[in-house]
Amino acid sequence: SAADRRSSNPGQSKSGSPAAADTALCVSALAEDAQNTDTRTMMKLMLAGDAALNAFENGSSKSSADGGEDLARIGDMAKTYGVTLRTLRFYEDKGLLSPKRDGSTRLYTRRDRARLKLILLGRKVGFTLRDVKHMIDLYDSKGSNAKQLKVMLDKSEKQMGRLLKQKEALDEAIGDLDQAMEI
Repeated sequence: SAADRRSSNPGQSKSGSPAAADTALCVSALAEDAQNTDTRTMMKLMLAGDAALNAFENGSSKSSADGGEDLARIGDMAKTYGVTLRTLRFYEDKGLLSPKRDGSTRLYTRRDRARLKLILLGRKVGFTLRDVKHMIDLYDSKGSNAKQLKVMLDKSEKQMGRLLKQKEALDEAIGDLDQAMEI
């Protein structure tokens, strides 16, 4: 269960980053707790995602051992997150990502990586890219983010309702198919 995974390795993920762990917890908790529409649970999920973005943004000013920023090339990003180069370019075109440029080379910062994780999380749970951009763009690293949280909660509750309706329809279809196969 999600609770077992959260307690078995708290604050860590495959990448070893606490912020990445927060994002991973959002995904697993949202998938397994789909029937729990309690507002506090949704708030915790959104705050965890917000914390992941905040942690990456705060860490983006840190330099690596070679004196430069922690940057990733487009191919590395695509491989790490399981997306295509075209997808990354599309997200850039839509204003969701804004990599630095070194000539024609795209260089993604820690902030871009955090944004990509949130984009992929939003897409996984069924948000449109427009919704994802709207929620991410409301983020203010120096503010309370109350408006962002309210928008995220509203959109999440609506999406949860849609997903639960889809789940009910799927459960009914599976039941009908099981019944038909017994004949």
